[in-house]
Amino acid sequence: MCQMKCQKLFFWTLLSFFVLTFMPMVCLADEYREIQASKILNQIEKGEDVNLTNCRIIGEFNLNEIKLENVPTPKYNELKYNESLKSGYCYSEGFLEPKNIKVIKSNIIIHNSIFENNLDFSNCLFTKSFSFVNVNCSSAANFRTTTFGDSAVFGECNFDSFADFSFTTFGDYANFMGSTFGDYAYFSFATFGNSANFMKSIFGNSAYFSSSTFGSSANFSLATFGDSASFQHSIFGDSANFMKSTFGDYTDFTYSTFGDSAAFVFATFGDYANFRYSTFGDSASFSYSAFDDSAFFEEVSFSNTSYFQWANFDDAVDFSGTLFNEVTLNGTDFKEMRVSWNSLENSLVFDGPTYVKLIQNFRSLEQFEDADAAYYQYRKCCQAEKSWTPFSKEGSKWCDILMWFTCGYGVKPFRSFHLGGLIVLLFSFIYLGFPIASWRNRKNAESAQKSIIKTLLSLIPKIDWPNPGISRLSDNNDSNQKVTFWDSFYFSMVTFTTVGYGDWYPKDNFRKWVMFEGFLGWVTLGLFLVTLTNVMMRP
Repeated sequence: MCQMKCQKLFFWTLLSFFVLTFMPMVCLADEYREIQASKILNQIEKGEDVNLTNCRIIGEFNLNEIKLENVPTPKYNELKYNESLKSGYCYSEGFLEPKNIKVIKSNIIIHNSIFENNLDFSNCLFTKSFSFVNVNCSSAANFRTTTFGDSAVFGECNFDSFADFSFTTFGDYANFMGSTFGDYAYFSFATFGNSANFMKSIFGNSAYFSSSTFGSSANFSLATFGDSASFQHSIFGDSANFMKSTFGDYTDFTYSTFGDSAAFVFATFGDYANFRYSTFGDSASFSYSAFDDSAFFEEVSFSNTSYFQWANFDDAVDFSGTLFNEVTLNGTDFKEMRVSWNSLENSLVFDGPTYVKLIQNFRSLEQFEDADAAYYQYRKCCQAEKSWTPFSKEGSKWCDILMWFTCGYGVKPFRSFHLGGLIVLLFSFIYLGFPIASWRNRKNAESAQKSIIKTLLSLIPKIDWPNPGISRLSDNNDSNQKVTFWDSFYFSMVTFTTVGYGDWYPKDNFRKWVMFEGFLGWVTLGLFLVTLTNVMMRP
């Protein structure tokens, strides 16, 4: 009995050993079955559909080596007359030779497979669906100047070597979601007629999307660019989504056009971020994004609201010549911001700490006029939020209005100067006394009928000041002494500046006005000097 149990135990142990040893080999053999590239090319040449799963494709896969129907290249003229290509990476001798492209009438579906050798789908027109899902391209993959008439799916593909999709046209939906590009990825001058999905894609080396056109939405959310990312001169016809994307090296969006909303929320820029001369047709959001190096937004046009709240700029950010419609900088952290106040004055959404930070930034850059203008706007916005109630907790409007009227919150000294002139002029009329109007001599008017001007003047009443409030010391006993406007103006000026009355003195019932003007003069001149010193004496 015991011997039988031992034999059964030995049998099951041996069986388990063989299962664990040989099953992976069997599964591996079942998982990837080898197939020659020439066999697949033969199917395509005959117009047969290709549907492969779990295959290891051996041999070079080159569609240009088989005989297929040719049609003119849609982009040939564009390539021929584009002189800028001759200085680019993709130009080579004979690059423009293929005027025709091969027509592929087969459905191409390859999933969970491996291409061991080079893959060349260049200069082809796929009229039906194309689907690469979880495909590994061990060598170079060439799709240059290819046209996909239907949807093109490259989901979760792995390109170990360089992948070239330059000048490619995607007529319908293009899906590269979750794909990995281990080497250079070229999409320059590519056209995406419908939406393009690069969500969660990984670009291990440089990625080139320069002069590409996205007719519909472009989704690069959660994408990773390990090296430089080039999107200069690109056109995004619909929304562009770069939320939570990571740009490891230099990022270039110069001269790009965003027709709809552009979202860079929570994006990370490891090196220089260049958006010079770009145009944002709708809202642009850089909220919570992180710029580890300098960021350039020079001459950028934001046609709608631009959001930079809680963005972090570790180095300088440049908004020189930028046009804002409405911009939000709430909570934005920056070391240095190069921008003129003219760009922000009518577009910056009010936030107290942001204004204070901008004022300090202008002063550190010696943009003192911009600092004063920003401070003036800051005080006006704070004044608008205060209560009319005196002695309220947040402050009263009355004090702010007084500071605004008298000295422009301490940054407009000539406002005090003009106020002083008004005070002197007002008291000049007060010192003249109460005016009395009387008609001019009618006889003189009738004798001057020949002069139209004199006739009109005769209709204007004569104004006299028979009871002036000041008197000359030499005419102290003359009750009918004449005081002209210039006399009262002189007296008002010397009273306002507190330099003395000279040969004039106030009458008894006008002394209170003299005292009041002297007090106003002392206060106004003090405000003028303090404000002028604040503006002129810079650190």
